[in-house]
Amino acid sequence: MKYEEPLEYEFEKISELLESNNDSDLINGLLSLVLKSGNYDLSMEKSIEFSYSESEWIKGCGIECFGHIARLHKKIELDSVTQILASGLKSKSRIIAGKSESAIEDIAHFLELDRKIFQ
Repeated sequence: MKYEEPLEYEFEKISELLESNNDSDLINGLLSLVLKSGNYDLSMEKSIEFSYSESEWIKGCGIECFGHIARLHKKIELDSVTQILASGLKSKSRIIAGKSESAIEDIAHFLELDRKIFQ
């Protein structure tokens, strides 16, 4: 997949994308929700949901969004994401491990936390 700047959609369009069966639509929907909507609660809910996907691209997007949420909102539900990220670090998938590492770096930096809590 190549990087594309997420579009800013109306909430109705984001909801439609998040219900799609297409990986690209799902990823675009989540990125737009997290990066453009300002809705912390729904961003967390959907990022956690995506982080359990069987698709490594969808799962990686959900994991990556934890870092975006920490950067944008200066908070994260640590109880919900700590185990997801610790597990992601141990993944055999380079995508999942890399996205987990990136999210941990962002969370540690923007929330001024010790990254060791994710080990």
